[in-house]
Amino acid sequence: ANKMSDARLLAPIDPEHPIWPAPFEKFDGFVKNYGVDGWNKMIAARNRRIFAAENDPLRHGYKPDTWSEIWSLMSKYSTVAVLGGNRSGKSEFAGDTVARVLTEGRFFDGGKISRKDICVACMFASQRSSWMLQQPYVYRHLPPDVRDCGKSTGGDVVYRKGKGFVNDMFITPNGSQCQFWFYEQEPDLIEGQEYDLVWLDEYLKGNWLELMNYRVAGVNGRILITVTLVHGMTRPIKEIMDTCEIVKTSPVNPDFFSENVGDMVLAKDCPKGEVPVLMVDERKSAAVYFLHTQRNRFVDIDAFRKKLIDAPREKVLIRAYGYCDFTAVSAFPKFSKKAHVVSLAWIRKTAELQRYTLYCSADP
Repeated sequence: ANKMSDARLLAPIDPEHPIWPAPFEKFDGFVKNYGVDGWNKMIAARNRRIFAAENDPLRHGYKPDTWSEIWSLMSKYSTVAVLGGNRSGKSEFAGDTVARVLTEGRFFDGGKISRKDICVACMFASQRSSWMLQQPYVYRHLPPDVRDCGKSTGGDVVYRKGKGFVNDMFITPNGSQCQFWFYEQEPDLIEGQEYDLVWLDEYLKGNWLELMNYRVAGVNGRILITVTLVHGMTRPIKEIMDTCEIVKTSPVNPDFFSENVGDMVLAKDCPKGEVPVLMVDERKSAAVYFLHTQRNRFVDIDAFRKKLIDAPREKVLIRAYGYCDFTAVSAFPKFSKKAHVVSLAWIRKTAELQRYTLYCSADP
């Protein structure tokens, strides 16, 4: 540390970067072999790489293996649902994918379909939440020469922080178009549109998935769904999962749970202590990929674990692994444990008082 404080030394930016950490442990040997100038050149190159990754993540950012796995699925299946835990990186992935399609074209079909008029649709719950929670990811992953490009370039990209893209759309210099829609809008607004890629984010409900299937069918486009199922599975997500078969699983981190889960069946059709990674339905050309938070190298896993202390097993499975086995809309929406569930002691006391007729209903 004292040596690193020498004024001649170039300071590394973001020393604890999860992908490219500053190699302090190699300092003595490195300086001995290459001198201070050699150290400074190496640190300068590292700093430029980190800056490039932050400034232009599409071209120079770190791409996790999980992203490549999902892109491979998109090349094969028309609908890919990414069910992620909190901080799993699903929105970063989707923002990168949208920017990639707009600037590079339909990478997912291997050049089988060449289209110059690429059109992408991104959907979120409401306009304001789209401004705050979806549109920033798309803007961040656009290359610097595309962000805020003027009409003289052939494009029209105007973005305001907190207000999103002007008119909730933009055109890149190569003529590609990106439109932002909201689940609260009337579905008739998208009639007649055709999209190469549709990104359906978070609380997908209603008939939007079915409608968007028609919007991509004519051009053999793709639908990408990203969601953390904190409220349970909505009908569209359940319909996808109901017909998919698990083809890949992985063990959970036992430290995330307050109970011993090693010998427990945590997810349907999975080995004990494991959760799904990939489910597919070949007939419907659909895949479900579970993006686990523990695979995101930018997450402080120890801090994340502390947030899950004493959390119910079901909550941990959702927040850390994207897995959920209950639906968002109950068959008995007005059911309340407080109003409709009584204790065994209450039943015994009531029976002794003989004030009520007691019934037992059992589902065989």
